[in-house]
Parts: sequence; structure tokens; C-alpha cells
Amino acid sequence: MEYQSEPVTMWFDRRLVMRASLIHGVGAFATHAIHVGERLLWVSGGLVYTSEDWRTGKIQLAPEYYNEGQIGDDLFIATPKSLYMPV
Repeated sequence: MEYQSEPVTMWFDRRLVMRASLIHGVGAFATHAIHVGERLLWVSGGLVYTSEDWRTGKIQLAPEYYNEGQIGDDLFIATPKSLYMPV
């Protein structure tokens, strides 16, 4: 399978910030009160691939920079945790 890429759109509620975390290195924190059920972020698009793509090295992602979700039996999607990636 040829992996696909769809444009990534990210929206974050302005009360949500990313900063250093002792638990995972980087974490999301609230700057103001957030009520149950409020949408805090919306991500669409991403890189779609299979486990074979990963196993054979067709796709190589630094896990600390991406969120991964399973969208099918053997189909995954990766979206960046942030649009800023240190070099």
C-alpha cells in the first residue's frame, strides 16, 4: 500500500497550552477552568499507513512528536502533537 497524506488541520482552545511535563516531557495544561464536555482540540487529516509500512521502514516517525490512532483492521493514522517540531 502506498501511504497517503491528507492536510493536517489543528485547532486548540486558547485555554490549553503545551509545556514541559515531568511525566512525559511535554504535556497539555489548562490556563483557565474547563467544563466537562467542552471541546479542547480538533485535528483532521494526517499520515495514513499500515503495520507493514511501519515494519518495512516505508514510514518512519518519531513517536514523541506524533499521536497515533487505529482507523481500521490494519490501518493507522499519525498526526503531529504540535506544528512546531524542534530540529
